[in-house]
Amino acid sequence: LFAANHTSHLDTIAIVAALPPHWRRLLAPAMSKDYFRLWFEKHSVASGLQYFLARSVFNTYPLPQEMSGVRGALQYTGELVQRGYCPLVYPEGRRTADGKMHSFRPGIGMMAVRLQVPVIPIHIGGLFEVYSIHHDWPKRGPVQVSFGAPLTFSPHESFASAAEGIVKAVRSLANE
Repeated sequence: LFAANHTSHLDTIAIVAALPPHWRRLLAPAMSKDYFRLWFEKHSVASGLQYFLARSVFNTYPLPQEMSGVRGALQYTGELVQRGYCPLVYPEGRRTADGKMHSFRPGIGMMAVRLQVPVIPIHIGGLFEVYSIHHDWPKRGPVQVSFGAPLTFSPHESFASAAEGIVKAVRSLANE
């Protein structure tokens, strides 16, 4: 399970580019189910096309931001792991608006504790300056993707404690 800070719509592309080719094929990035709400609720053609492209190009899967649907999302994430895929999640839940990394939602702790898989912390630096939520178009600039050592958690650890351990590991990669 990969856990990264979220600065840009280009985060997944940066992580894919930083991974060796073998790992690229195994990556399964989670995307906010809310981002494609029009497709899931009203079957909008435009939103459906975006959803199809994201699924096809990046092997993404929808992850709800709210508690409803979490059980199914956790089950599906576990199925991905059992099939040999490596889910990628952005535990902040949304892209940063100020360039700073914010606290992680406890869902990442729940995944780590319940699935009992190693969590690889990832820090992405520079993409906020290249293409943040405030930009209309990306610009050139340096980007750094740092991978930390795998983290494991006891099945008895609290979800909040596991999430805090993961956010500390990601922050340490950024020297924050």
